[in-house]
Amino acid sequence: MAADLWPYSQRQGGLVNDLEHEALWLAVDDGILPGQPSTAFAVSTSAGTWTVQPGRLLIAGHVLSLDAQVPGSIPVPTSGTQQSVVVAYLDRTTAPWTYGVALRTGTAGAGRPTLPKSPTDRYEVALRAFTVDSTGAVTLLADERPFINRIGGPTLRAIGADPSAVPLTVQGASGQTADLASIRDSASNAAVSVSAGRRVGIGVPAPGSSTLHVSAVATTDTTQRLTRRASQTGDLLQIVTEAGTSLVNVDNIGNLTVAGNIVSSDTTDWATYIPNWGNAGSPTFAVRTGRWRRIGRKTVAFQIYVKIGTTAGSGTLPVWAGLPTNPARIVRQVFVGHTEGPGYTLSAVTWPDGTVAANAIDRILYVNASVTANLLGSDCAAGMQFSIAGVYEEL
Repeated sequence: MAADLWPYSQRQGGLVNDLEHEALWLAVDDGILPGQPSTAFAVSTSAGTWTVQPGRLLIAGHVLSLDAQVPGSIPVPTSGTQQSVVVAYLDRTTAPWTYGVALRTGTAGAGRPTLPKSPTDRYEVALRAFTVDSTGAVTLLADERPFINRIGGPTLRAIGADPSAVPLTVQGASGQTADLASIRDSASNAAVSVSAGRRVGIGVPAPGSSTLHVSAVATTDTTQRLTRRASQTGDLLQIVTEAGTSLVNVDNIGNLTVAGNIVSSDTTDWATYIPNWGNAGSPTFAVRTGRWRRIGRKTVAFQIYVKIGTTAGSGTLPVWAGLPTNPARIVRQVFVGHTEGPGYTLSAVTWPDGTVAANAIDRILYVNASVTANLLGSDCAAGMQFSIAGVYEEL
C-alpha cells in the first residue's frame, strides 16, 4: 500500500490544493468554531428582514467567516404559509466559488425546503428556519446552528470505536459535591441531572432522599410510562429485595402480584374494640371483645366474641350488639353467628330504620331445632358464648 503525507513542504512545493484541504477536515462535523461568541451566525427577523450575526463556521472542511451582519429580505407568499431556512452555503459550481449566507425559500403549503449537501457542488448548513404567512406575519422556529465543542452549550457526541469499551465516562473529583451531570433547558430548568451522591432527577434536580425522582413537566403529561414490546414474555415491572425476592411484580399481561398487603387511605390493619351488648340487663362478662379492619372504601370486616361471666343477663328486650363503626342503612345487612352452652346458630341484622344506636346490629335471631326467636336478655345464660362475624358497608 502506498503511503502519503500532506501538507509537507517537499510535496508539490508545499502546496495544499482544495481537495487535499477538504480531505483533512471533512472528518470534522460542520459547526461554529470553538471560541466564537454565542451570537455567531445567530439569525433574527424584524420588519420583513432576516439578519445573520458575524462569526466563523466550519462548512464542508472550510472556514466561512462573516465580519459583519448580513441582512436579507423576507418574501411574502400570496397565499398559505411558507417555510424558509437561512443557511450558510458553499457553491463549487461557479468559478470562483461563491459562499456566504442565504435564504432558501420553500413552497407555500409544502413544508421545509430540502438543503443540498453535495461534496462537489452546492453544500448548505441550516442556521434557523421561520414561517411567513400571506399577511407577512413571521414566526421564528428553533435555532439550528451546529456548534463544535461550544463551551456553555456543547454539541457533544461520544461514538464508540471499540465495542468492548465504554464510549463516555463522567467521573467526579474526590469529594465531589456538585452534580456529576446536568442537562438543562434555556431557562436553566433541569431536564436530567445526576448528583454526586448517584441520584437521578428527571424533570427536576437530582433528589436528596430518593435514588430516582421523575416529575411531570406539564399538567397534561403522563409522568411515567412503561411500554411493552410486541410478544413480550418478561415482566413489565419488578420490585425486589436486596436478595432478589419479589415484593411487587407486574407481568407481561398486567397481572399484579404483591408479597405484602395492599394498603391505601381506605384500608386499615386489624384493630381491637369493645362491642356493646345492649338490652341484656347487667350480666358480667368473662370476655367482651371485637376485631375489625377496613378492607376497602366504606367496607369493614369484623368479629365479635362475647362470653357471659358468672352473672347471667336478664330482660325481655331483644339484645343488640355494637359494630366498630356506623353501618349504612340503605338495605338490611346480615351477618352470621354461633353460640355455645347451648349451641345455636345466629343470624344478626341491621335495619334501614334502626333506632337502637347508630352503630347497632339491631336484632340477633337464634335458631334452635325448629325454634327461631329473637335473642333476649334473659337468654344470655352464665357461661354462654356468642360469636358474630361478617362484612358490612359503612355509612
